[in-house]
Amino acid sequence: MRPLSGAVIAPVYHFKRERIEAHAMLCFFALVLHRVLRKRLRKAKEVVSVERAIERLRAIQYHRVRMGERTWRGVTRMTPQQLELLRLLEVKAPTTAAV
Repeated sequence: MRPLSGAVIAPVYHFKRERIEAHAMLCFFALVLHRVLRKRLRKAKEVVSVERAIERLRAIQYHRVRMGERTWRGVTRMTPQQLELLRLLEVKAPTTAAV
């Protein structure tokens, strides 16, 4: 499996038991997420890979800007491809109100 664009893979050194367990748990969650995404993409008969789907969805961001007493919040405007991908994955599109 190739890393996502911009991803760096390097050795990880943990010495404390809690950190080793936390790292293992994060790896397990990542595996579960990958498999759920793959299953939903296959169910939708989508030809895009899990890696490509994550790459497309990675551009969606939540923003909060505070200037003095005022705060503005927003979610990146999503492309039609991102919205379609979220629909295929059976995931609600993020909204500012939901964050």
